[in-house]
Amino acid sequence: MQYHDLKSPPVVEAIIDIRVSPVVVISKENIQKIVEELGSEYQSFMPLPMRNISLTLKSTTLERLETVRGYIVQTIDGLNKGQFRVDGFTFNRLSPYTSWEEVKQNAQRLWEAYKKAGKPKQISRIAVRYINQMQLDTDMEGINQYLAMPPNMCEKFKASTKSFFTQATIEDIDEQLAATIIQTINQNDNIGKTDVVLDIDAYSLRKFSISNSEQIWECFEKLRNLKNDIFYESITENAIKHFNQ
Repeated sequence: MQYHDLKSPPVVEAIIDIRVSPVVVISKENIQKIVEELGSEYQSFMPLPMRNISLTLKSTTLERLETVRGYIVQTIDGLNKGQFRVDGFTFNRLSPYTSWEEVKQNAQRLWEAYKKAGKPKQISRIAVRYINQMQLDTDMEGINQYLAMPPNMCEKFKASTKSFFTQATIEDIDEQLAATIIQTINQNDNIGKTDVVLDIDAYSLRKFSISNSEQIWECFEKLRNLKNDIFYESITENAIKHFNQ
C-alpha cells in the first residue's frame, strides 16, 4: 500500500509499548541514575502510584495503601515521556508529531536504559499505538466524506446521529500480529465541526527474548506497517487532502 507523508498528521499521541514478565524491580535510585545519564534533555521524573484497597474487618473501614509501580521520565517540554514500570516500558510522544524514525529512536534509547535499570527476563507483548484526533470541517452527517467506514444508521430513522463508538479487532495469523481499532468522536461545540478519534493499537502475539534486539525492532516495523495500512484504509482521499493543507 502507498503511504502519504501528511503535512498535518492528526496524531495526538504515538506510543511504543513493551511488556515484560515476570515483573521487575524499578528503584528510585536507578531512575535518578538514568536521568543523569540521559543528560540535559530529560530533567525530571515522577512516580506512578498503584493504589490497593484493603478491608479491615474489625473496624469495617477501608484502608488505602499506595505502592509505586514505576516512574515517568520526561523531557523539559513534556512532549516525550518514558514510563519505567514493574511490568514494562512505554514511550509516549505527544502532539506535535514528528516522525516514526524519531519516535522509534527515542524509544530505543529509553528501552536500553530500562533494561539496565530493571534487568527484565522476557518480553510478553510489544505494541505500536497511534491515537489520531481528526478535526473535520463538517457536522456528523458529512463525516462519510472523510471516513471510509462511517457509522451507518437505518434509513427508517429520521433522527440525526449525535455520537458513535465502534471497535474491531483483527488478526494476521501468519505474521502473529493483531490490532484493535476504535472510532468515536469527541464533543465539539462548534457548529459544522466534528472531532473524530481513530485509535489504532497494533500488537504482536509472540513472546521475545530480551537479547534478540534485532528481531524485536523488526517486529515493531511490521506493527508500524500494519498500523499505517489500517489508518489509510480507514480514511478517504478527501481526508488525505484535508491533512495536507
